[in-house]
Amino acid sequence: MTKKKAPEDYLPIGRPTLYRPEYCQELIEFFDLEPYREITKVHQRTGNEYTERIANNLPSLVGFAAKIGISRMTIQNWGKKYPDFLYAVTRAKACAEHILVTNALLGLYNAQFSIFVAKNYTDLRDVQEVKDLTDDKPLRTPEERYARIAELDEQLKFLEAQL
Repeated sequence: MTKKKAPEDYLPIGRPTLYRPEYCQELIEFFDLEPYREITKVHQRTGNEYTERIANNLPSLVGFAAKIGISRMTIQNWGKKYPDFLYAVTRAKACAEHILVTNALLGLYNAQFSIFVAKNYTDLRDVQEVKDLTDDKPLRTPEERYARIAELDEQLKFLEAQL
């Protein structure tokens, strides 16, 4: 009679993962760039030297995924499965946000591009403050709502009468 195998004795189902722990450091290095580089140029007419700032490419998770030969979805799955990789992704996003904000403030990126990327690629958002002009409490029962509607109707009739 053969013994039944324990669950841990079976081989895992599916394709083996491509994840390697060294990808954490590679990801951080891929994103850890200076926002811009400075180059020295010579003015053609005057011969004077001047320095020009040129924005470095904004790194992305899609770019890193392409570099190591995987998909963006795989990056997300690794972040869910491996806490160290999730930490590296979080640091990488912070580096990308720093590059974006620095270059946008220096005017090295188009303003519309900067706004679009900031809203869709980072957690930066436009904030609109909505002020509640009524100091009414929420009306919970139908009777309260009907009473409030009647009160507002009376106020409206009063205001129309003044016109």
